[in-house]
Amino acid sequence: MSAALAACAVFPAAPALAQTAPVPSSAPLPAPPAADKPLIAPEAAWIHPLPPVKAPTDTIPGPLRDISDELQGRFGPDADEFYTHKSVQVLTTQGLAVGNLAIAWNPETDVLTLNHIRILRGAETIDVLKTQKPTVLRRENNLERAMLDGSLTAVIQPEGLQVGDIIDFAYTIRRHDPTLQNHSEFYGHLEGTIPIDHAFGRFVWSKDKPVRLYQTKDLPQPKTTTTADGDTEVVFDLKDVKPLKFPEFAPTRYRIKGTFEFTQFADWAEVSSVMAPLYAKAENLSATSPLKAEAAKIAAASTDPKVRASAALRLVEDRIRYLYLGMNLGAYTPADADVTWTRKFGDCKAKTVVLMALLKELGIEAQPVFVSSQFGDGLDERLPAMESFDHVLVRAHIEGKTYWLDGTRLGDDDIDQLSAPAFVWGLPVQTSGATLAKIEATPPAQPLVEMTARIDARGGLGLAPVHIVDVMRGDAGYQLKLLFDNAPADKRDDGLKAMVGVTGYAWVSIDKISGGWNDKTHAFEVTADGSGQMDWERLARGQPLRYQTDVGQIGDVFATKREAPDDKDLPFAIGFPRFDHSVETILLPRGGEGFSLSGAGDIQTTLSGVEYARKVKLDKGTVATETTARALVTEVTAAQALADHNKLRDLHEDVVYIQGPLFWRDNDAEIAIRATRDATSMQEYMDRGEARRRMGQYDKGMADFGEAIKAKPDLADPLNARCFARAESNRDLDGAMADCNAALDITPRSAMIIDSRAFVWFRMGKLDEALKDYDRAITLSPEEASSLYMRGVVKIRLGHADEGQADVKAALALDPFVAEDYARDGIKL
Repeated sequence: MSAALAACAVFPAAPALAQTAPVPSSAPLPAPPAADKPLIAPEAAWIHPLPPVKAPTDTIPGPLRDISDELQGRFGPDADEFYTHKSVQVLTTQGLAVGNLAIAWNPETDVLTLNHIRILRGAETIDVLKTQKPTVLRRENNLERAMLDGSLTAVIQPEGLQVGDIIDFAYTIRRHDPTLQNHSEFYGHLEGTIPIDHAFGRFVWSKDKPVRLYQTKDLPQPKTTTTADGDTEVVFDLKDVKPLKFPEFAPTRYRIKGTFEFTQFADWAEVSSVMAPLYAKAENLSATSPLKAEAAKIAAASTDPKVRASAALRLVEDRIRYLYLGMNLGAYTPADADVTWTRKFGDCKAKTVVLMALLKELGIEAQPVFVSSQFGDGLDERLPAMESFDHVLVRAHIEGKTYWLDGTRLGDDDIDQLSAPAFVWGLPVQTSGATLAKIEATPPAQPLVEMTARIDARGGLGLAPVHIVDVMRGDAGYQLKLLFDNAPADKRDDGLKAMVGVTGYAWVSIDKISGGWNDKTHAFEVTADGSGQMDWERLARGQPLRYQTDVGQIGDVFATKREAPDDKDLPFAIGFPRFDHSVETILLPRGGEGFSLSGAGDIQTTLSGVEYARKVKLDKGTVATETTARALVTEVTAAQALADHNKLRDLHEDVVYIQGPLFWRDNDAEIAIRATRDATSMQEYMDRGEARRRMGQYDKGMADFGEAIKAKPDLADPLNARCFARAESNRDLDGAMADCNAALDITPRSAMIIDSRAFVWFRMGKLDEALKDYDRAITLSPEEASSLYMRGVVKIRLGHADEGQADVKAALALDPFVAEDYARDGIKL
């Protein structure tokens, strides 16, 4: 069992738990010593120890075995204590990493006591703390997420740990946070990732503390007893605990398993009223506060309350950088608005009170609201506790409409463009107390992910220049901004290229890329230029070439069957909020003559809560494809998901193809375009070299193939291209043979390379050798027109006219241009 850690950047982590002889839970706890370093002491008397662990006799796979996972807690009159005890066996060399022990605590509220660290090796017990002492670090693990919480970490690596050992360690955290006014609360859960032989939890509290327990249905009922003194003891005792399994695609409230929580709060109203004075104090501005002047500027600029609220929000977003401060009891307590404005940095609590102060000055009704960014769904089913929240924002009421304002965001100019967040539930903060408020999420007003691509295929159906613009809005865009801003300068382009690849253009080789946050559009934007080999395909003989549009596929395919019978009727989460919009433009060669579209084309439908749209048009040599997917709700019933499953699959499979002519060869104008393009990548050198070869510019073409070989010496294709070019130009045939043989060393069964080597034999006048290679190539690829044609030519020259003519006829049926191609090389029947 494990104590929970707060999910995000606003509120503190829950502690952990412990063991020895019983003591009344009402007994006073000693005054805390200095908390900036851990104490070393045996388990306290209130803890009931589990029996010493023994090495298991059976074996299991994996690097570690979790033998015992113990958690005990005592909710005291002026502080709570939590004890964690784990016994883990090292099974492999990889499992030795479990010996890197690191225990974090907050010295402002916590006292850490190391009870024991032992290595159990057969009958031997090694007391690590007798010979080693922990090192205390202030690591600020979440600094990259703009978080300073003041946490300290006790670090120790037990010396001599080896495979087969059991590392057995225990520690206690005593916590007193005055901001909760002595209210006890705790959230714990099973680890759920690897099996646990024995999971044990024990919690005690006195009759003077009205603590309540909530647990998820998958946990067995604990044993609850009352002592003669009226103390309550709750014990969870689980054996052979399997990893947790969660229902796929279910809303969050159904994915909370293996959890239990205790609270002394009577209801949500008490949580709200306890925290309200902290915010009321922090929102008050001094008589000379510079924020009053800022509010006056906003008021002078407009009398419209929505414009004023938008300006106040933008001021907080732009002028106060985000930094979580959890020191000096700051985990729950917001910094004063004037202090935050002077610092010009603060966390969500600080930004909220500054925004509240501005709105109050502007006469706009508003209040702070606590939310859970990860587990808001299902919050109404849980017990009231501050640990349930990890974020706070502002709810404003303007002209009969509710607005949700989050000062930790960026670039919000118009509050009418804001969508209600998908946090499901929130707790308003007010002195009189409040119940949970439902947050009705609204679909985004504009696309959160927007992609525009322009593919210029006017130079032929091979390599094409591509221009791409990707735009990310909302929280995802802001997260990209943070990642980009914190990334090393020499790594930023790689990150931008990866983003372009994710949007469906991994086949494009990027030559130039730029990106970053755009203050005017309030989005993260990436612009990329490059080129790529378009994947034109021919399904079968007699079929035309076709190209699947890169953005034309819509619809979602997900499994609707669930393993557990109890899960089959659960709703399905839709991935809200979602709003994707893509536009692709493809410029076709020859003004689009001979090209057409296949597929259903335009579509407008709503399935399982998602609105899908597609428009495809071919006009004047340009194919324009536009697709949209927009989630309208947060979830749908299992019945709806089942009813739409096949429709969504069919929609996903209904792709749009650009259909080309039955037979295709780039014309001279198209080849000339490709022959003059700049080249930097292997594929670009290959494409330009091929164009130059087709134009008879053999020296330039072979130079390009040479550059391609340098770029990718382990690939066979560039070697094969130079082999064929040398043979076609009838020069350096020994070099051509060396290239082909080197290519075959890399790819021995390539029909294309064997065909090229056969052509080298032909140029050398060694027709018998040429025939053998053409036979081999045709065996590997029976419908390759060039191999059939040249085998026919060789047979005719060897005196086998009938057989040769049959091969030529078969080749022309496959490709009527093949004779013309070889005629340019001086090879005629």
